[in-house]
Amino acid sequence: MPIAMENINYLWSSLIVEELVRNGITYFCLSPGSRSAPLAVAAARHPDTRVSVCLDERGSAFHALGYAQGAGKAAVVITTSGTALANTFPAIVEASMAQIPLLILSADRPPELRDSGANQTIDQVKFFGNYCRWSVDLPCPTVEISPQVVLTTVNLAIRNAYAPNAGPVHLNCMFREPLAPVESNIRGDYLDGVSKWKLSRLPFTQNCNPVLVPGTKIIDEAVNIINRSERGIIVVGDCGGYIQQQAVIMLASYLEWPVLADITSGLKSWTSLPAENNKNYIINNFHQMLASDQLPSPDTVLHLGGPIISKSFDQFCRAVGFNNYIHVSNSCARTDHNHFVSLKIDCEIDVFCRELKGHNYFISCHHVKKRLDLSVINHLQQKIDTKVDNFLEETDKITEPFVARAVTGNIKENSGLFLGNSMPIRDCDLFYNPRGQRVIIGCNRGASGIDGNIAAASGFAVGLQKATTLLIGDLAFIHDSNSLKILGNSDFPVTIVLINNCGGGIFSFLPISECKEVFESCFASPHKTDFKNLALAFGLDYQLVNKKEDFVSVFVQNQEREKSTIIEVQTNRQENYSIHKELHRIVLEQM
Repeated sequence: MPIAMENINYLWSSLIVEELVRNGITYFCLSPGSRSAPLAVAAARHPDTRVSVCLDERGSAFHALGYAQGAGKAAVVITTSGTALANTFPAIVEASMAQIPLLILSADRPPELRDSGANQTIDQVKFFGNYCRWSVDLPCPTVEISPQVVLTTVNLAIRNAYAPNAGPVHLNCMFREPLAPVESNIRGDYLDGVSKWKLSRLPFTQNCNPVLVPGTKIIDEAVNIINRSERGIIVVGDCGGYIQQQAVIMLASYLEWPVLADITSGLKSWTSLPAENNKNYIINNFHQMLASDQLPSPDTVLHLGGPIISKSFDQFCRAVGFNNYIHVSNSCARTDHNHFVSLKIDCEIDVFCRELKGHNYFISCHHVKKRLDLSVINHLQQKIDTKVDNFLEETDKITEPFVARAVTGNIKENSGLFLGNSMPIRDCDLFYNPRGQRVIIGCNRGASGIDGNIAAASGFAVGLQKATTLLIGDLAFIHDSNSLKILGNSDFPVTIVLINNCGGGIFSFLPISECKEVFESCFASPHKTDFKNLALAFGLDYQLVNKKEDFVSVFVQNQEREKSTIIEVQTNRQENYSIHKELHRIVLEQM
């Protein structure tokens, strides 16, 4: 067990790192800094850690966030004192909103240097406010405090990070000098209280991650509602990983209810499990169906997982209203901005699906219910797919819907697909290619900012331990261009498909676009960035593709490489807006 004994700062830092490792948290993201030296050295020295060094703390925190998404477990961010910590705030907000576990270890000045004008000293106590699930201001390391206090504090932080309402936790660590690993005397009996811990590989306090399990009464209520329903639908947001996705398909097949699959669900490329009627329950084109009034109004919505991106679904909900709206998620937090939810169940998605399917009354009653006609819905979905394919094929220029369709149709099976915010994630939600391979979706939809997308995608690839594609817009790319350095050092390449429409394309779809005198300068924000030279500056390969016939081959070839690459596609914002509107019109008119 690597416990540094140079001085008390390094001893405490080693205790913190060792206890994190024993709890399975082994990925550390840090940026250079002096006050954080004890923590950084402890992480770097440990034989079982993996350390990623990022030049800026914002990128470091988003990289850790992406890793946590991909790996399904927390990462650690180490920062020095002062504004270094402030730069992690956007990622902490995202982690909090998306309920992703994350640990922040910030170095801080000792009490005598606070409020004294000392350099790089700000108020770091409870710095993140309500965006952290738990925070602690650790005292300066001293032999007057037992090592047990350090270990149990780390374990409390981990429990809070992994609680049902998962999220970031913050350990603010004060250090007096010496900050370098210079020798100083530590009394020989200081670690006697943790002698048993030293000889084992177990955490000092073993944690049992809580699992939300619904009570019998609330499952009975859900069963009663579903059994009374005549036109039920399942709506799925981010529901977790493969096990949860499989459970959703199982329940849909059993109920014979259509599944409106949001892009964040990861279900758009799934087909249904074998069933006697051979129907497909996943409805990718529900946006167009809802907008065309072709989907009969349901009387019950079973919403599984996180929020839905689609505005057409929101509009449909407000226009129709429902007798019942059941929401199931593995969090106690409210996901109900329309205020429709009539029954909220806090539970793991797969647990709920199994409980529902195994309910005796449910088994006896569900076969006699009326249902939406899946054959009609499947036919409508095929019709929409054909219209979209024909339109994109007949359009000579490379378009943003085409790129979304081509990426999702040609991405390697079981690889990662990280979607930038604004237009990329919306285009993939609208134009996902159902003939593509099954992939693992990542995105920053907690607070839905454009910051940190490159860093998060690189962390997502490391967490998955798989090559990943990032589909991103030009402004989001520029916003996080510092993080291109992370890609050059990664063992898991990221293929960046960069949509460059010279500004913020999404604003063309908003009412502000009518304010012509300020729209272009203040909202669209055109730029003259040379992305080729930017790529070369960070040692990344670059290709410009402006022809439809070239894009698929270039994209497929780059996925086979072991180096991160930028594929730039140049489009026109005004044309992109017109193409979206025309495609929408043609699909609706011919349905």
